[in-house]
Amino acid sequence: MKWPGVVAAGSTCDALVHHADLFRTVADLLDQVVEPTAGEDSFNLLPLLRGERESIREHAISHSANGLASLRLGSWKLIAGEAEVALLEQSITDPAGSERRRVGPPALRPCVGHR
Repeated sequence: MKWPGVVAAGSTCDALVHHADLFRTVADLLDQVVEPTAGEDSFNLLPLLRGERESIREHAISHSANGLASLRLGSWKLIAGEAEVALLEQSITDPAGSERRRVGPPALRPCVGHR
């Protein structure tokens, strides 16, 4: 990302963000007042864009157009589909989670069919 005077070209940030956060971010950029009940799951990304490193959210919930729901919490991702539920840990070598390894804390493994 590049935003002259705000974000240096090639900057990166490891904080968890969600597409819903664009609502509050754009509203803040345009100096718009947002009702408390509008976009209640949206957070302003501007502090992150300006270089702050403290995460703005602890988790993110997503739902795909084909019905696949997921929850992201730290390095853990819970994916719930029609046929299975998988608890995945994001690895450094596979940041997209495409390996679909079933892992998880011992207390949660029975919940996701881990063997």
